[in-house]
Amino acid sequence: MRFIYLSIILVAFTLSGCNNKKSTKTDDNTNDRYLSVNSTLNTDKTSTLTVILQSYLDLKNAYTESDEPKVNDAAKYLASACKTLQDQISSDTINTMPPSPLLDTIIQYSEQALSIKNESVELKRVPLKTISNALYQLLKEYKLKGVKIYQQYCPLVFNENGAYWLSSEKEIQNPYLGKKMLECGEVVDIIE
Repeated sequence: MRFIYLSIILVAFTLSGCNNKKSTKTDDNTNDRYLSVNSTLNTDKTSTLTVILQSYLDLKNAYTESDEPKVNDAAKYLASACKTLQDQISSDTINTMPPSPLLDTIIQYSEQALSIKNESVELKRVPLKTISNALYQLLKEYKLKGVKIYQQYCPLVFNENGAYWLSSEKEIQNPYLGKKMLECGEVVDIIE
C-alpha cells in the first residue's frame, strides 16, 4: 500500500512539474533576446543599456503607430533609463570613466519629445532623428554584442534630408512617415 501511495505522489509531482516548465524558446518580442548580451560595461550597466535599447524600440514603435500616449511613455522611460546609466557610471569607483555625453543628448531629446503637444505626432517625430543617431553611436561606443539591431535609413523624410532609426527587425517600419509610407527605407548597418 505504501508503494502505491508513493507512486501516486511521484506521478502527481512529475505531472505538475511538466506543466510548470518555462519555455526556453527565445522570442524576439521578449526580453529573452538580451540574455547573452554583453558590452564593454559591466553586467549591471550592460543590463541598463539593454533597458535603454528596449525603451528606444518602444519609442520607435509608438512613432510608427502614431500613438502619442505611447510616444510619451516610451520617451519618459528612455530618459529615465539613460539617467540610471549615467548614475551607475558616475558612482562606479572601480572603473572611473565619465558617462558618455551621448546619454545627455538622448535625455535632452527624449524630454523634448515629451514637451511637444501634438496629437498627430508629426511634430513629435523631429527629436527621434537625434535620439536615433545618438543611440546608434552609444551602442557602438559601448560595443554592444549579442543582439541584432538594424540601422535603417529613409532619404525622403525631413524635406528629403533623410533620417536614420534603429529596429530589432529587418523589415522596414518607418517611424517618421508612419502609415503614409510605412515601408520606405533600407537597412544600412547591423549591430550584432
